[in-house]
Amino acid sequence: RSLVDHPVGVLMVFMGLVVFGWVSAKRLPVNLMPDIAYPYIAQALDGGAQGIMAPRIYTAAQAKQVVDTVKYPPFGQRGSAMNRGQTTFRGGNVIQMMEEANQESLVIIQVETAAALESIDEIVSVPGVDVAFIGPNDLSIALGVPGQTTSSVLVDAIERVMDACVRHGVTAAIQMNDMKLALHWAEQGFRMLSYSAETSLLTSAALTATAALRAVYQK
Repeated sequence: RSLVDHPVGVLMVFMGLVVFGWVSAKRLPVNLMPDIAYPYIAQALDGGAQGIMAPRIYTAAQAKQVVDTVKYPPFGQRGSAMNRGQTTFRGGNVIQMMEEANQESLVIIQVETAAALESIDEIVSVPGVDVAFIGPNDLSIALGVPGQTTSSVLVDAIERVMDACVRHGVTAAIQMNDMKLALHWAEQGFRMLSYSAETSLLTSAALTATAALRAVYQK
């Protein structure tokens, strides 16, 4: 699934990428995978995705599997398919194109389970993992405090992930629907942060505009 088709949307991730410096003038196509199986990831990459968001990662072995699928040899096992979307349908020197793809590809591991939390140091120490992206709602459920985004249990878990990322030179990322919490975690050092979703933002703006217009006619 492309993030364009996913409920959280490309806007959510792209906002976070822009605000915290992953993207400047150049857009980065990121796909949220339904699964980490090779065919899903390979198809997305061959279609032009430069970033892969891998869901429900539990272990370092799974994280390595994702990296191996995203990266060409000698860093991974991705199959070569030139003249596709990822090369804007151009050919070229295979070695050079593989090197460029390895440098430009982005691997985002979603941290949303208790197992991932327990293995977080091993997961983020996998070479090629660029981002550990916390899904606080799923993680709160897994930790027995569903939806309690300010619970000390969840806060401690978030800080644990962030500390592991700092130790291993990986970008810590998080999704927040509450602006105060989004700003709080940004101030705490999260370098990539997504806020809300395009559907929520558009709905909120539409409701605000409708209410203002109705107020005029109800005078």
